[in-house]
Amino acid sequence: METSPASSKTQSISNGVVFSFTDSGAPPNSTDYTTVLLLHGAGFNGYIFNKLHSYAHSFNLRTIALNRRDYAGSTPLTSAELVAMSSGQKSFLDDLRAELVEFLKEFIEKERIPPIALDKNSGGLAIVGWSLGAQIVLSLISDAEDAFVEQYLKSIILFDPPYTTFGYTLPLDTTNYVPWLDPANDTLDAMLQSYVTWTCSYFDHGRLTSDAKSRPSIHDLDKRNKGEKVTVLTEDDLEKCMELRPLMREAAMTSPPMQSGFSHLAQQILFPETPSARAATKVPITYLGTSQTIWISAWAEIETKRRYAEYRNKMKDSGKVIRFVRMDGENHFVHWDQPKAFLETLVNIVCT
Repeated sequence: METSPASSKTQSISNGVVFSFTDSGAPPNSTDYTTVLLLHGAGFNGYIFNKLHSYAHSFNLRTIALNRRDYAGSTPLTSAELVAMSSGQKSFLDDLRAELVEFLKEFIEKERIPPIALDKNSGGLAIVGWSLGAQIVLSLISDAEDAFVEQYLKSIILFDPPYTTFGYTLPLDTTNYVPWLDPANDTLDAMLQSYVTWTCSYFDHGRLTSDAKSRPSIHDLDKRNKGEKVTVLTEDDLEKCMELRPLMREAAMTSPPMQSGFSHLAQQILFPETPSARAATKVPITYLGTSQTIWISAWAEIETKRRYAEYRNKMKDSGKVIRFVRMDGENHFVHWDQPKAFLETLVNIVCT
């Protein structure tokens, strides 16, 4: 393993909000490194990206693993913000986006990170939204400032997001397993353990083809509560990366009011029928999936590809371009199980 120990840091922004994050630091003697901001999902904080820091410098990357609001070291959501989230108020996502943009601009200025190079193969900033973290990324690119985007934001990666990221509605006859609806999980501890085992499992979905004629349906996916192979997280790892309180509070992100907002946002960002002059809408988007992930993410990829194919056909192959990349044989935690291979994939996405 390469050695580039990460530093734990905090940064305050103008409204008093504090963000906690770990930073691999700039690669030694590099003036053209690319900075990668990593946004975690539900329940698992930024520690889940910790292994990536050790390989970052060997790829001329600087990795930043941010703890989102409500997670360890970052400012908790207020009661008013929780109400805004549960009721689906647009202001909730608008405020989260504004805070993240301010954090990035201040970090860029303070650390003097390299802007996007002329050939776009080095420098700049790539933002990776993993799992539920992809929701925040979609919000960010909906209205980021043009000057900031044009100089620094070079790539957006939607990394193995669940279907709730896009506000997709499940087919009514779906009976696929989810731990929060399992009657056997009659305590919070039981539900949490089941959630960890389920999300960390490797599932066999068969061939997640992009061919519309042979693309599996939601009913073809592996519906089990766990796989035969599971990502290993020790008790110490879980103590550092797993947070029950924000996991429970973030459940409101899947409420009907919020899902309606995400559906509109996904349509606006991924399938726009009217060109936008905003620079953020022109940032390249990559959908990074894994073939053995949990079904809620596997189906999100299937459904996004289906809708994208219909969109491109309707637009006669014009309109927004989304690049689809899949890491075969990997699960929802490929960044933990295969950190070097994951960064190699990122480099191929953002630096070529």
